Amino acid sequence: MKKQIYLVLGGMFGLLVALSGCSQKVVVPDKVTAAFKTQFTGAAKVKWSKESDKEFEAEFHLAGIEMSANFTEDGQWIETETEIPKKDLPAAVTDTLNAKYPGFRIEEAAWTETAGEGSFYELNIEKKREELILHIDRQGQVLKSVTEENEEGEGDEDND
Repeated sequence: MKKQIYLVLGGMFGLLVALSGCSQKVVVPDKVTAAFKTQFTGAAKVKWSKESDKEFEAEFHLAGIEMSANFTEDGQWIETETEIPKKDLPAAVTDTLNAKYPGFRIEEAAWTETAGEGSFYELNIEKKREELILHIDRQGQVLKSVTEENEEGEGDEDND
């Protein structure tokens, strides 16, 4: 009987440990939250995650618009993505998509502002099993084209 009780208690303890690991909150450094609050006053529904060991991402709403912003662990801003409806893309961008990527459909569209690469439209597009991430400027010029699996762009860049 004692063995059965220990087995049940041990199983319950293991389950509790596993569940607590799933719901752990991300500990965001004070410098990061201070920088975020300064730059995005009025942000609501903020959810933090870690992009890497040294990068944090906040997903939030600002004036009813879905956004995300990334910061280094010392509070330096990296980028902001603002989701936009597909119908709001400039004609130059949709013309480029139709000409260079026929048959692809837009899965997600965002206006991206970065500290290092400037600003551009970031589009996730898909055709059958092929998925691409495009960076396109306001004039419709493709700045970068990478496969979804290789989001960093190593070896798959297309600078038309």
